[in-house]
Amino acid sequence: MIHKRINIKRITSEKYNDYNLKISTHLRKIPLFKRAVIPLIFILSLSSCVGDRLEFRNKGTVYLEGNRLICIKSTPGDILTYYLLSSSENNYAPPLAVAVDIKRAYPDTCINSVTLKENVAYDLNYILNDIKYKAEFSVDKSSTIKGVK
Repeated sequence: MIHKRINIKRITSEKYNDYNLKISTHLRKIPLFKRAVIPLIFILSLSSCVGDRLEFRNKGTVYLEGNRLICIKSTPGDILTYYLLSSSENNYAPPLAVAVDIKRAYPDTCINSVTLKENVAYDLNYILNDIKYKAEFSVDKSSTIKGVK
């Protein structure tokens, strides 16, 4: 009996080509918008958004002067260029105080005219000497700052 030699490569490549033809025909039926948006959403979900919590990751230090003056701990030569104070009382929006593109030098690193309430969590994001800091705190009955973890 004589056996025919079967070309495995040819059979495999024919099946592969048939499969590709079916896929490409199927993809042509999907609108271009969906073909472009689905990979874009996937790529964006992988890259994700970088928010304030990651940007302002250095632990900041604040203290009170009087009852309405929040000061950022600084030393001579320090320059404050940005701050944003928000509270848990209003779900951190809108901010209680904000200043952008300022150039306050030591010792003028305080935030004026903010009334702090007891047992409310506050977040203060600030940029001091081009380093981003985050201070999380609350105030007790005796107007003393307590750190929040």
